[in-house]
Amino acid sequence: MGLTQRDIASHLLVSLSGSFQTTPSFWIDPASGTQYSVSTQTPQARLDSLNALATTPLSGGAGQAPQLLANVASFTVA
Repeated sequence: MGLTQRDIASHLLVSLSGSFQTTPSFWIDPASGTQYSVSTQTPQARLDSLNALATTPLSGGAGQAPQLLANVASFTVA
């Protein structure tokens, strides 16, 4: 599918912890010059089950279509 284990781990890190962990982004207010950090994260209320986690989207590899986590991983309750 064009995804490595590292790609999948990075996508989950962004979804579960926020994008600031992997790729910090900043917005600079052109009027004041003040720099603000910008971060994205899946709200915890949306990850309330294994099914919700399984439907986490993953960007496809180079030239590949996006995938769901369930297409590349299996889940069980311990």
